[in-house]
Amino acid sequence: MVIFSDECAALSDMAKTTACADMLNIDSDLLVGKLFRLFCWLSENRENGFFAEHEIGLIADKMRWKKSSKKLIEALCYTAPGEKAGFLVEAPGGFSVYGWDSYFIPVRRIQESEYKNRLKRNEHFEALMKASAALFSLCDFE
Repeated sequence: MVIFSDECAALSDMAKTTACADMLNIDSDLLVGKLFRLFCWLSENRENGFFAEHEIGLIADKMRWKKSSKKLIEALCYTAPGEKAGFLVEAPGGFSVYGWDSYFIPVRRIQESEYKNRLKRNEHFEALMKASAALFSLCDFE
């Protein structure tokens, strides 16, 4: 599960979205939906946004792309004028989502932060309980 960032919400207005959609002969809003499918799947299965070259067919399946998976990857790698990179960039042995961390905040990171906060609260609670026990031990209830 992911929480999408503001940058991810602006995908439909990016030049690379329009260029990629045009290359695939689909509407840019349809592409955004397919990208969300990809990002969600990657966040659960490839936390770093990388997938191996031999997984191109799997990526096409996860995006529910029925046409050429090679053409899909080429379009996702295309750098539109004015952009630094396409949605994907070639990496050793495969591809990575460009700007992976800027598109979403993995829930696991949030969960880790919440876990640390809970530990701190538990430590404070335990200290309070010990202090309370010490105070009660001083009281004579007879």
